[in-house]
Amino acid sequence: MIGWIRSKLRAEPERAPRLEQAENAYQRGALDEARRCCLEIVQRSPSDVRALCLLASIAADAKQIDDGMQWARKAMAVEPRAAVPHYAMGRLWEAAGRYADAEASYRTAVSLDPTHARAHNNLGAALHMQGRIDAALTCYRRALELDPAQPQANQNYAAFVRDPGAQELAIQGYLRQIADNPNDAAALNNLANTYVDLGRHEEALECLERCLALEPGRAEAHVSKAFALLLRGDYAAGWKEYEWRWRIDAFNAGARRFPQPVWDGRLLPGGTVLIHGESGFGDMLQFVRYAPLVAERCAAVVLECQPALVPLLQGFDGVRQVVAQGAPLPPFAFPAPNVQNATTAPIVGSTTKRRLAMFTPLGTPTSQLSSVAPLPVCMPPSVRLQG
Repeated sequence: MIGWIRSKLRAEPERAPRLEQAENAYQRGALDEARRCCLEIVQRSPSDVRALCLLASIAADAKQIDDGMQWARKAMAVEPRAAVPHYAMGRLWEAAGRYADAEASYRTAVSLDPTHARAHNNLGAALHMQGRIDAALTCYRRALELDPAQPQANQNYAAFVRDPGAQELAIQGYLRQIADNPNDAAALNNLANTYVDLGRHEEALECLERCLALEPGRAEAHVSKAFALLLRGDYAAGWKEYEWRWRIDAFNAGARRFPQPVWDGRLLPGGTVLIHGESGFGDMLQFVRYAPLVAERCAAVVLECQPALVPLLQGFDGVRQVVAQGAPLPPFAFPAPNVQNATTAPIVGSTTKRRLAMFTPLGTPTSQLSSVAPLPVCMPPSVRLQG
């Protein structure tokens, strides 16, 4: 990103050395140093667009949304026809989870500079997060036409078309980024996800350990680690890591809230557990298999599901009552998100490949019981943004 900003926005000669110091610090991940340099520059020259945009980018990385938007708006006021401030604003909207606003900012950026490959990739990511898959794929293709080596665009494109060549280009791009900045936690996380897509779980876990050593609270990396562990068959550790999903905005946006605490697996001889959906149809059909295990630990299980699934799940083993989403619920002691049942400690302890075969996905023939695969996990759209 820094090279592109330099090419679009000139610095005054007297400020150039300090600005170069700020940009070099940003590239190697020294954000505090970069911020200090930029603040010194804008204190002396409040209209320095490069410094203002860099401050906005630093704020986007740190998810300091309000602070970053102030810098981006100041940059836009100085250079309304420059693409860089709009790109920075798009990153801030994206960090805030406001994808329609991010889309608008990225569209402005690419209209002002149609050669901005990163903006095309991030526009695709914003569209992807809104479920507009065809439009997102078009943006990823355009980003790769402009910059075939861009790792984020290669990874996003490969997620659609399963192109091994694009995945390999993504890996090589991330390895270059990490070589330039070994403290780039985002690149390590993205590289790990690419390895997971290729089934290279040990390499993925190695990257994620490095990522989490740099940023122990990075929720996306913990969820990526959960995927790698679950796919490797390490259920106990994988489900524990998957609890980090609740710290990701995309999960929390549509999460159901009840006044009762979430069921933790305790025995309830006289109590009812409400199992409710956490996401889409696929997760409901996959994770309803745990209802019999929940029923072993309580007096009754009520299952709330999508209306279209009610006829299919009526009479499912261990479920006393099936209720369509939106209908009145009977009294219950504890709610339990459908996926959560696989993560609850007493159930995790009994979740082995052999035990999974006892509770097969709906429609699995008995003759195939021995080949039931480890459970998939639901994630919101997984897209890679360019900084």
